[in-house]
Amino acid sequence: MLLICVVGLTASAQENDPVDAPLEQDVPVYETLTSVAFFDLWRFYAVAGEQYQLTMDGGDGLAPLIGVRGASGDVFIASNRLSDGTLLDAEPDGQAMVTFKAPETGELVVIATRAGSQDGTTIGSYRLILTFITTQPDPVDPYMDVSFRCKSELAESVAYIEVGDASEVGDVLRLTVWASFRPVIRVGDGQAAEGETSCILPDEESGLRGAITGENIPLGALSFAATDAQVLGHTATFEIPFEVANGQVGLTIGSLDGTVGVFVAQVDGLSLETAEDYDAIILRHGPFAKEGTLRLIAQRDPNSRLDIQLVLDEQTDGVTVCEDWGLRSCELGDWRSADMAYNSDILRFDALDATVEMATGAADPVFLSVFGGNPNALGRYSLWLISGVSSKLP
Repeated sequence: MLLICVVGLTASAQENDPVDAPLEQDVPVYETLTSVAFFDLWRFYAVAGEQYQLTMDGGDGLAPLIGVRGASGDVFIASNRLSDGTLLDAEPDGQAMVTFKAPETGELVVIATRAGSQDGTTIGSYRLILTFITTQPDPVDPYMDVSFRCKSELAESVAYIEVGDASEVGDVLRLTVWASFRPVIRVGDGQAAEGETSCILPDEESGLRGAITGENIPLGALSFAATDAQVLGHTATFEIPFEVANGQVGLTIGSLDGTVGVFVAQVDGLSLETAEDYDAIILRHGPFAKEGTLRLIAQRDPNSRLDIQLVLDEQTDGVTVCEDWGLRSCELGDWRSADMAYNSDILRFDALDATVEMATGAADPVFLSVFGGNPNALGRYSLWLISGVSSKLP
């Protein structure tokens, strides 16, 4: 049952003394729900486009459920409502969490209740915290270079990713690209003077001669398959200390001379440092590859129990997200058994990882959020990009 049933109960339930109070950012509140007063209302002011995260931890047997409503009175997001429309309630003494963008400027109301709301049976205590993530982002340039210069050579844009933030505690952000074509990495928007830090050419001395294989990993006209291995004969790597980056870094993967083929890229050095930490990602096809499929996998460090949650900030046609491979509702369940071999290493993704598949047919940016589903398990994670280009643009 969704939270909508609670909305109409506010006036009639006043005699039951539910909390109706302001909620400050980054200040946790502690309250108790009973069989009579089974919901509380918490209010805060937001500006349209701002992003927030709400976390509700249940205790003493309470199965927490949270939702947010705007001026219309409609609940526009609820913690038990998954991206595919199915419902999944938190367990007693579990955690409910939502990440959302304010749909309007004005007062928003958080409804803190229990699984099943008025028809639920659990009671107990809870801790609620509102975390401000970011202001309304600056408009993203809707245009992306089809071709760009990398020193004296011409490259075609294959993919773009923007990652990192000023709070990262790692040493170095690193992007490595293995490809069957000659890959390049452009840093930033390409407006800086050309140099070693603005465009990275492939490392022809690496001697990399790997093959990637796998099952159930279609890429449009191309696929990674054990019977038709794609040789990843070229590589390029870019590194930047986080203290130098001091925020998000935009990285474009390109193909020299527009050669078609497949690639695997790894972004490492990222981490979730606190239970309320959130990392933002901007992902987009390059115009040269926009008709293909681009897959992004968030993979936890194997030494961590980090449960990565990967969600879309806005629903986008042609984009499918599996926030957690551990959910039965995951539409990309075939990936759970997909191992990919490159060089002498094996990429093996498990139920604590998350993935998004982009087959939009457009180079429009997609905005994603990464956070931990288990507040007691933090740590490092990597991002993997897998895609290919089957033909030149007309």
